[in-house]
Amino acid sequence: MRVRLAFPCLTWIHRGPASRTSLGIALIWGLLTLAPTSAQADVKTRLYDKLMELIVTKARVTGRETSEATGSMALRATNQSFETMLRNYNDLTTQAAARGGRAMNSPSELGLDQRFKALSKGDAQLAEAFARLAPAEKKMLVELGETAGDLVRATPGNPAALIDSLGPQGLAAVRAYGPDVAEVIVREGPEAIDVLRKTGRPGWEFYTNTILAHRKKLAAAGVLSLYLANPEQFVDSVGHVTEYGARVLAEAGVAVAGAVASGAMTGLEGVIEQRLGLTGWLTRILGLFAALTVAVMALLVLVGLPLRTALTPILWPIQWLRRRGRSANPSIGASGRA
Repeated sequence: MRVRLAFPCLTWIHRGPASRTSLGIALIWGLLTLAPTSAQADVKTRLYDKLMELIVTKARVTGRETSEATGSMALRATNQSFETMLRNYNDLTTQAAARGGRAMNSPSELGLDQRFKALSKGDAQLAEAFARLAPAEKKMLVELGETAGDLVRATPGNPAALIDSLGPQGLAAVRAYGPDVAEVIVREGPEAIDVLRKTGRPGWEFYTNTILAHRKKLAAAGVLSLYLANPEQFVDSVGHVTEYGARVLAEAGVAVAGAVASGAMTGLEGVIEQRLGLTGWLTRILGLFAALTVAVMALLVLVGLPLRTALTPILWPIQWLRRRGRSANPSIGASGRA
């Protein structure tokens, strides 16, 4: 009874020969259904690996590998499934088209077959596996292969290490945003790809020129992890530093060009709001008016005008209000004279 309660399937099996036969058929059918799917996914992943190995082999034959690059590296798809590779590739390329990256294109299937044939050097087995792919999968594989070939030809060294360090996601980012991002991706790893995915090309310039340039200081202040978690809070869609980003970086001791005036105005608004308890929009208006008034008065004093003249922007509204009050109540003035 304990066995039957612990394993309900055993209870079902003991009901009779017909039940056991039905269970056996169901298990066999499940294995037959899952096995081709798993095998097919592995074939697709191995197709990517074999293509990259061919590109690395070609680089070695043509002498693009330096003498220091000894030995060989096993090229694997960084433990990613082919479906994950395709999803990441589509995300990166689609976002890149809207954020300053390369434009999307839709090549014909015949054109993809010809391009893959050039990449695979006419390998019949690879061509057979490639023919079974969906059009979107063919496009990804061909474009990743072409990107890897261009990088290997332009970067002497260890081609196997380069392709392995980038991985499918890195190659997709290079394809989407250009070869200049490859070096940073190899050095920084997945966090660089994540910055590209969230901020695009405009945010990339801020990442490389500001964040990485002050990496140690920002890491010590805890700002680096804050930025990597939400880089879009530090730069807007055109690459300008936000007020939040300027304030956080300033607290960490990193000054950002173009954010000084905004930071000064924010400080002035904060003081006024804290002292008078005003709302945000009213604080901005008063802060702007106060800053302009001080600037005008300082300019008049520098020119050499008397202090009374310099105070005219403030005194004139007060005098105007007093004159309006007297004209509206003439009886008060008359009774006072009597």
